[in-house]
Amino acid sequence: VHHGYTLTSKIRFEDVLECIGGYVDTYPDTYPIVLSIENHCSIPYQHVMASKLECVLGDKLYIPIVTNGVIDHLPSPLELKGKIVIKGKRITNVTSLSIKDESDEEDSDEDVNQEKKIKHKIVPELSRLTLLHGKKFHNFEESILQEHSHMHSISENKSHKILKSDKMIKLWRQYNVSHMTRTYPKGTRINSDNYNPLFAWALGCQMVALNMQSHDVANVLNDGRFRMNGGCGYVRKPDWLLNQHANNFSGDAMNVKIRILGGCCLPKPKGRKAGEVIDPFVTVTLHDVKVSGDGNNDDNLASLGQDITVETTHKTSCVNDNGFCPAWNETKGKEFTVLNPDIAIFHFNVKDADMVSSADNIADAAVPVAALKKGFRNIQLHDKKSNQRRGPFDFATLLIEIVF
Repeated sequence: VHHGYTLTSKIRFEDVLECIGGYVDTYPDTYPIVLSIENHCSIPYQHVMASKLECVLGDKLYIPIVTNGVIDHLPSPLELKGKIVIKGKRITNVTSLSIKDESDEEDSDEDVNQEKKIKHKIVPELSRLTLLHGKKFHNFEESILQEHSHMHSISENKSHKILKSDKMIKLWRQYNVSHMTRTYPKGTRINSDNYNPLFAWALGCQMVALNMQSHDVANVLNDGRFRMNGGCGYVRKPDWLLNQHANNFSGDAMNVKIRILGGCCLPKPKGRKAGEVIDPFVTVTLHDVKVSGDGNNDDNLASLGQDITVETTHKTSCVNDNGFCPAWNETKGKEFTVLNPDIAIFHFNVKDADMVSSADNIADAAVPVAALKKGFRNIQLHDKKSNQRRGPFDFATLLIEIVF
């Protein structure tokens, strides 16, 4: 297993399966783990893959029930608890034992300097283990009529082209009610940075892939989103993204006022134990999704391409030489207008002011608007590099007031 056109090393397929299988053995009540396999293997090695999947994973591997070449029922996450699900290519033509792999730039993460690849057929042994069948995207009118187990992998670039059309936006949301979509960063992000995941969540996309090796804002937002629901890795979509006949993109906008009052046990940059006493300040950024001003669009979602997301930022003053218990005691705070409360997320970022260079990052927290509670609240801060609260981050918090 490896990623082409990168400096990443290769690891054994069997080792990957043993690691994943061991996790499910330790946490048998975990919601399903989906293995998205981009398969470039020859026929003999596909036989090996199928054999390893069954031998290593055993009854933890979900094998779909196929009737006349069709998967009638797409199981819910609850039905798949403790199971490992395969996403890849499946034989869909019952009159043939194999099909051509349809890998293309819309179903491949390796879309930089792509060379013409040899397309191998899919062997029946691997096909029968695959629940989610990746299909090349042409148009949503055609996609909506496909089997529910068929899904698309759509690149960041393709996504923004789709977002330029009101009709396509509505159809994509409608498609995601009954099918699954995976989005992923464009291949030209050679620094492994990320796109803002909010637009994909706002369209009901279930798998919003990010470059997890980057310690950027997108990963902080992703971490905040999936701390909901007990951190189980699955968050239920709002009703208007689950209802095929819903006309409104979201509920009413709301105003949220936030006052930053103080902090406690703030670590030094990068969790260092030694160094100067920090001069902390806080930025609060609302990450939201725009809606149209006239409300006449079918989904009230502005067709703004990459500008579909919007940010509003508030910055506190700096407290000199106090990382233990800095007090800002804001009197007015900042009132934010939240356009889409179901999708919007607040990002709290604590930094250390520096007169010579740019401010150093100290700690972060992301809280979905849907998870906010009124009153005086402690915000637990995390290490941006690992999204963990441990070591110097064990007791790092912000005290804030939330009014809405």
